[in-house]
Amino acid sequence: MVKRMMIKRLMIITVFFFLNIYGCSPQRLAIDASASLMDFNLVSFNEEEDPELAKLAGASNLKLLEGLIKADPHNEKLLIMASQGFGGYAFLFVEDENSKRAERLYKRGRDYGLRVLKTKDSFKKGLKRDIEEFKESLKDFGKEDIPALFWTTYCWGGWINLNRDSPQALIDIPEVKLLMERVLVLDGEYYYGGPHLLLATYYSSRPRLLGGDPEKAKYHFERAISLNKGRFLTSYILYARFYAVQIQDEELFKKLINKVLETPSDILPEQKLSNEIAKLKAKKSLRDIDQYF
Repeated sequence: MVKRMMIKRLMIITVFFFLNIYGCSPQRLAIDASASLMDFNLVSFNEEEDPELAKLAGASNLKLLEGLIKADPHNEKLLIMASQGFGGYAFLFVEDENSKRAERLYKRGRDYGLRVLKTKDSFKKGLKRDIEEFKESLKDFGKEDIPALFWTTYCWGGWINLNRDSPQALIDIPEVKLLMERVLVLDGEYYYGGPHLLLATYYSSRPRLLGGDPEKAKYHFERAISLNKGRFLTSYILYARFYAVQIQDEELFKKLINKVLETPSDILPEQKLSNEIAKLKAKKSLRDIDQYF
């Protein structure tokens, strides 16, 4: 009995010894374990073939993430997940049905991402200064910063696209464009050619007088599709809704939308959910074609 008690005490002392050495608490270990599980959860979410099931699960996952962030406000992994999660949820499930709600979700995702980017003092200071100083501050970001940069820019750009008449959106455009360009320089292949899609959407979502450029938009759309080998079907949805509408080419619009409808969702198994929702967006685009042309 005495021997068992001694072994038990030794085990407890050992656990506390390692916790103290590595600066860990039981709460910290629980949060880290939960963050790791969220990685697997994201994989499973993206592979889901039932959009309605994913929509329900996505909302719960976002609140779980926010709870974990409350417990560990400076956890960059969780903050980036939240930025990606709110931006993705807004685009996949909300934007086509409720633009005002999507605005709020994009803004929420942007703010989580900015919390990570602002850990670099140069970026934090650059946000409050002129555009040249902001541009210079972006040089401090490297490849390790790509996820935070990309998802912050994704959310910020999404918010701007839904607020084109807002003075604040107009003020933010130069900074967001510079962020897009920085991500592209660091890794244009990230997230199925995502940086190219961001810039393509930027150039095709505004008139020339405000920075629009159909030629550049077409280049970036084609480059993104080349990088993802035409398997990430959202590329075609954006190409149709932005570029084809910008140049008022109805035949191209139909061609791109039909490409989505004809392509199997499982052509990219790890993005089956995104491809399934691209098909739903494609059907809606055809129903609403008179609003575009």
